[in-house]
Amino acid sequence: LTPEEARAAYRGGPAPVTRADIETALGESGAVAMQRLEAELQSLSDESRGLETLGASLSPEQRRWRDLAHAIFNLKEFVYVK
Repeated sequence: LTPEEARAAYRGGPAPVTRADIETALGESGAVAMQRLEAELQSLSDESRGLETLGASLSPEQRRWRDLAHAIFNLKEFVYVK
């Protein structure tokens, strides 16, 4: 392509996909499921922030035990007991 042809092809630019486009493509049941999942995601995000602040407020002694439990849990040799 020549530079002019490239500029002409790009002028329109990509069309953005809006939230309304997504909801239309999903249909009514898909939109309801998307809203439910977004609410669940928000709830989990709030819970995660709460747990982060809880972990930050631990005493040094409690933090040591937490770190030890985390290390043991992440060992590849850790045996799971049913």
